[in-house]
Amino acid sequence: MSEITLNPDVVCSPLPEGGVLLDLDTKQYFALNRTGMTVWQHLEDGGSLAGLRASLGEAAAGDLDAFAACLIGHGLATQAPAREPGAVPTAPPAQGPWDAPTVTPHGRPLAQVILSPFDPTVPIPE
Repeated sequence: MSEITLNPDVVCSPLPEGGVLLDLDTKQYFALNRTGMTVWQHLEDGGSLAGLRASLGEAAAGDLDAFAACLIGHGLATQAPAREPGAVPTAPPAQGPWDAPTVTPHGRPLAQVILSPFDPTVPIPE
């Protein structure tokens, strides 16, 4: 897999054990393990899969490709053109042992996300 572009309609919230992604279009949310969160943040900060592959070596390449394919499959990212070799940012510093990055969808999408407490479409509890 070459490169991916993260879906701008997905918001991320870090947690001690990884992170949570929420697709604002579908209201579906996903869990990331710690490694998945590190990869997501690296990509969010303008990093690349090529930079990660170069830093982590071929042992992690298959895991990164599978993770990228999973993100694309869930609509969290899209395929992007490969970057110029000189434009590959460095990988993030290692944060513990390497585990394969994972993204796990959770049940049904959220019924409704309240973006404003003054949203007139949200019923007021009595």
